[in-house]
Amino acid sequence: MGEAIIKLSGTSASAKLHAKTPHYEIISDEPVSLGGNGEAPNPMEYLLMAYAGCLNALSRYYIDLKGLEVREIYVEIHGKFNTDKLKLRETTKRAGFEYINISLEFDTDEPAEKIEEIIQMVKEGCPMHDNITNPTPTMVEYKLKCVKN
Repeated sequence: MGEAIIKLSGTSASAKLHAKTPHYEIISDEPVSLGGNGEAPNPMEYLLMAYAGCLNALSRYYIDLKGLEVREIYVEIHGKFNTDKLKLRETTKRAGFEYINISLEFDTDEPAEKIEEIIQMVKEGCPMHDNITNPTPTMVEYKLKCVKN
């Protein structure tokens, strides 16, 4: 059985998070209106990028696996979320995206049925699609690090 563990850790003294993976340094920030400096994508933008990136990478993987010819894939993704909950305003809306819409445009001479097969494979194989469309058990824990005089 193939398994992988992905780990990211980081530090912050503001809304900006400096995180590291084994191979990369990543920074996220918030817009000024949410206490950040607007110096990097915010977490919601990263989530959309991760989703789009996974759909694109797996599309390319399966296209190559099937020996198809696709010159270019144009990916557009957008989502709508309500900011009331994160600003601690009363609302019945959820904190996350209300919806995410994705458009993939394939520049190819391949028949539509072949591309539809690729899309079905991508929807079944993409970890980001799975995580976004299905509940994932998540645990948040915290520790206090105090320096006493």
